[in-house]
Amino acid sequence: FDFTPLNNRKYPFTIIGASYPERKQAFKILPTNLKISRFLYRLGESLRYRTSSKMSFKFLLNLRNNYLELISNSILCYCSGGPWLYPVRKYFEIPARGAVPVGWYCTGFENLGFKNEKNFIIAKTNKEITDIPKKYTIDELQSIAFAARNLVWKKHSDWARIIQLSESINLIIKNSFNGSYWENANYKHY
Repeated sequence: FDFTPLNNRKYPFTIIGASYPERKQAFKILPTNLKISRFLYRLGESLRYRTSSKMSFKFLLNLRNNYLELISNSILCYCSGGPWLYPVRKYFEIPARGAVPVGWYCTGFENLGFKNEKNFIIAKTNKEITDIPKKYTIDELQSIAFAARNLVWKKHSDWARIIQLSESINLIIKNSFNGSYWENANYKHY
């Protein structure tokens, strides 16, 4: 989790993760210096990966730290679940690092607790993304980022998952577990 205020962040907008078609499209609106920086970074990592006979823990840790640092230095961070609209880890990592999650809704979006313009900004087109700074003040964006981080902290963090899993395991032990589901940010059992 990162609690750095948005007005102390370096990048107005970033994109992380695999090059899904919608992410490639959004990549077009990144500032040129960030495009070049990201390209050079990925090229360097690719070369390092290809020339290394084995992947080290240090390499993976460095890769992960750079990834999280990019989110922590961003005001808006693009999020999408690819062609299947799957709730990939970015839906939770971006809010946890205090950036405003922007992008496509995922399957189960509202049941996982996400709400457009409350803790996530749905923006499917580049125009919708570029309009965000015109539509919201930095204080409004900070409020959205705070609500998003709060959702992840309370409902989707490791400690929240421990409680949820414990409840399910206790029901399994009692032979009364009939499945579970998400509804309005709450993990429930049938």
